[in-house]
Amino acid sequence: MNIIVNETHYIGKNLIIFKSLTSTNDYAKELISKSTPKNGSVILTEEQTAGRGQAGNEWHAEPNQNITCSIILDTSTLEVNQQFILNMLVAIAVRQTIHEFIADKDSSFCIKWPNDIMVNSKKIAGILIENSIQGNYLQYSILGIGINVNQQAFSKEIQATSISLENNLEMDMIEIFKKLLLNIENVYANIYNKDYIQQEYLKHLFWKDELKTFHYNNEIISAKIVGINDFGQLLLQYNNDIIPINNKEIKYII
Repeated sequence: MNIIVNETHYIGKNLIIFKSLTSTNDYAKELISKSTPKNGSVILTEEQTAGRGQAGNEWHAEPNQNITCSIILDTSTLEVNQQFILNMLVAIAVRQTIHEFIADKDSSFCIKWPNDIMVNSKKIAGILIENSIQGNYLQYSILGIGINVNQQAFSKEIQATSISLENNLEMDMIEIFKKLLLNIENVYANIYNKDYIQQEYLKHLFWKDELKTFHYNNEIISAKIVGINDFGQLLLQYNNDIIPINNKEIKYII
């Protein structure tokens, strides 16, 4: 695979491509530990054999059918307490990319907290951000992104889709990959505009302000997602209380 990224200023200018890797995030961490990679370096692989999602979940992707990549960013000007802003920003950019390549704009394109992307209530992309920290500031951030592009079948355990399935058409992965890098670079330019990032994230938040069913605290409950706090916790309205929720404390019943 030969890809030249001309559309961006810095993201993807240093592009490292593999036929197969266990995990692009793990390779990025190894690269950081041994060198000083250029800001915006991207690791892309045609096959990822041990991909990871949020909270240790596995990320399964068929070889040569999907985008699996990691972007290394110098985030040394961001304070540790700002790290969820980065999660929101990347989710906005990934959602925007998927929206651009699916023909039916009447589909629902949502961000499922903390940072899965859903189309018509099916998972189409996942994001795993890993940060290195020095004092009160981040040092590097690794943006691990997986997008289902041309995969046609998924495990019965997960409700998933791909851009190809939504369009009933094989897609150009390189075109989508280049647009993804450009969108991340453009949205990242707003990293200090907290109001814009929060508004965009909340505007597309899956199930926001809808009475839905969740598995929480060993019971099935009906509750509403009403927002996100500054710590990146999901805010759930339940029995007239607003409960802050951490990742893996709740399960959506779709």
